Amino acid sequence: MRVPCDPGMARSAVSDPSRLPSSTGSAGLACALLRSQKTKCILEADDVSENIVYVTDDSFENEVLKSGTPVLVDYWAEWCGPCKMIAPILDEIAGEYAGRVRIAKLNIDENPATPPKYGIRGIPTLMLFKNGNVEATKVGAVSRAQLAAFLDSNL
Repeated sequence: MRVPCDPGMARSAVSDPSRLPSSTGSAGLACALLRSQKTKCILEADDVSENIVYVTDDSFENEVLKSGTPVLVDYWAEWCGPCKMIAPILDEIAGEYAGRVRIAKLNIDENPATPPKYGIRGIPTLMLFKNGNVEATKVGAVSRAQLAAFLDSNL
């Protein structure tokens, strides 16, 4: 399976790859950067979880609000320690709940228009959308068990 992005183009698009979080992989986050700039490319799925989508201010409506499947949006930032702590948990949950919920990640620094629309004041914030509406919100780092319970009670 292939997803949008080219690792070579992605890496060259980022001036300092060492700043990229290891949990997403340098190519994965750079692809999100490229998508936000509307650049087309190809990346092997091994570099990006096929169950997690990176959304932007421009893609938020189509990927989240118009989704036929519930979407859990992770509002995060590169510099956020708790965001990095929950990234592997989101990867696991994305696989376990595939087909029942989609996981979307929105970098608040690169996409400043969407967070204020939903009152985001702290990160990480996990917001579950169903049929285009906010169903539930969880602010702060959560354990795997807490996240599973949150999803189970709201799906």
